[in-house]
Amino acid sequence: MSLLSILWPTDTHYEPGCIGRLGRVLHWSFTAISIGLIGLGFSFVDAVNVTDEAWAAFGTAAGVFAIGRGVRYVMAGE
Repeated sequence: MSLLSILWPTDTHYEPGCIGRLGRVLHWSFTAISIGLIGLGFSFVDAVNVTDEAWAAFGTAAGVFAIGRGVRYVMAGE
């Protein structure tokens, strides 16, 4: 397993089952939520400094992405 496969699946199954497809959909949903949280974090950034709310949004985005990646790993085996 390479470092890249921890962040994004490199060995995908071409014929996933129902649970595998659900894992992929949940992964994409969690990824979309984390992108939205990153955008929210940038809305808290001032011209001079990064506020605590921005750091909280960035940290939450990282956590949401990691959960989504874990769900895909468990459900789809990717």
